[in-house]
Amino acid sequence: MSLQRFKGTNPVFLIVDACYSGSAINDLDGFNKNNRSTSTKGNLNTGENIYLLLSSLGSEQSYENRELGNGVFTEAMLEALKNHDIQGIGKADKDGSGTLNLGELIDFLTLRVPQILSSAIFKEDERFKEKDIQQTPILHEPERSKSMDFFRFNKKSH
Repeated sequence: MSLQRFKGTNPVFLIVDACYSGSAINDLDGFNKNNRSTSTKGNLNTGENIYLLLSSLGSEQSYENRELGNGVFTEAMLEALKNHDIQGIGKADKDGSGTLNLGELIDFLTLRVPQILSSAIFKEDERFKEKDIQQTPILHEPERSKSMDFFRFNKKSH
């Protein structure tokens, strides 16, 4: 997979909410299916301005539910961007700066996706009863990517 045509442009965020989306980077040397981090070695050549956010490990499904109207990962992403306090700061913006970086986003998604999967919506769904369902969001190259700004909230002034 080559994303080189985007090299040198503004930052490009590739967000994939699909079963086994982490397999897009499975051929990377240093990739660990049990870990959320990957290395840059291998066939996936993203370039310095490409940021990959994937909904699940290469060995995991990405779950959805009709009640949510979205996949779990997408639902958590929307919560990170929509839910905000009275000052307009998003839930995922841990430092309250008004800017959500990829580190804050992946931290939020890593907590929120399992919470949604363990909620009543899934516990009462016959398809998932008594199954150990897991979904682990991945940020490709977290060492490089975590500080990259992703979203700015409209802060409300008092």
